[in-house]
Amino acid sequence: MKISQQGDAKPLLLKPINQLLDNTITPVLHEPSRLNTGDTVKLSSIFSQNGSLPSPAVLFVNTTGKTNPINEPQPKGHNVSDGVWYSNTMKTADGGIIHLLTVDTKKVNVNVEFSEKGKSIAPSNFKGDNNFIAAINGQFYGDVGAIGDMKSGNKIYQDEKVSSSYDHFSDKRYFMGISDDGRIVTGKGGISENGGTDSFNMFFGGMGVLYTKDQLKNLDKDIKDGEFSKRIIFSGSAQKDTISRSFLGITKDGKLLLIAAGEGSIRSKGVDFVQAAHLMRSLGAVEAYILDGGGSTSMLVNGEKNANTDGRAVKSYISIKK
Repeated sequence: MKISQQGDAKPLLLKPINQLLDNTITPVLHEPSRLNTGDTVKLSSIFSQNGSLPSPAVLFVNTTGKTNPINEPQPKGHNVSDGVWYSNTMKTADGGIIHLLTVDTKKVNVNVEFSEKGKSIAPSNFKGDNNFIAAINGQFYGDVGAIGDMKSGNKIYQDEKVSSSYDHFSDKRYFMGISDDGRIVTGKGGISENGGTDSFNMFFGGMGVLYTKDQLKNLDKDIKDGEFSKRIIFSGSAQKDTISRSFLGITKDGKLLLIAAGEGSIRSKGVDFVQAAHLMRSLGAVEAYILDGGGSTSMLVNGEKNANTDGRAVKSYISIKK
């Protein structure tokens, strides 16, 4: 593959890695050792050291010959509703489908769907709701319920500062909130630690982290030095397991990314956390967080089960509605 010059400083097109042959668009996951315009890259160089094919990123070569990973600025896929795009054209290294939702939170309602009193939620819960657009599985959960604070509209489902055996987990984890004007807010801790219930129209806590905005610039170094592994210790299955997983990201222009890498019904196909971090960066996420995964990984779009669980009903969903 040959590296192209891009004199007007625009990113190259991102394509699924399995669609690339001998052309001038080069997906690379690792820093490519200062390639110059016109250099040739062997296909084998984009494989990881163990021979597996990693998730694609985008390579940009400017007129000075320096290389930079570039985030894709435009929503991927087709428009399923005003402010919502869906794509399923990418695949994981082992063939699992990557389901991607891109959401303009100022045009739709982002909600937490949570079943109280220990019950779970199945896809059938969304049937008959004419405002429903899409949903992805939500929080991690244990024997006594879901981990993390949750609020949707005026309804507070869970404030672990008040009462929960999982508060010590939540305080170390991350949240995404939606303000009354549709802006996305992220941070660490629960509702009580972040201004209280009046500060958010929607609050979804208890997430693990792949990287924050501040950590993005050192992502490759953190992976190499082991700092990346340290910060995702509260993130479910073993870090190097390649399984179905779900993620949440925020783009530079404030859009919400919801990703199901694989599906719970085919648990063995998906990504490990390093692959996930590279995937999220390649999709334009300037910060990226970890939702529940494994058998819980699932996504529904316009009432269709695009990614299925392994049969379980999960504790919570993030839903998108008109």
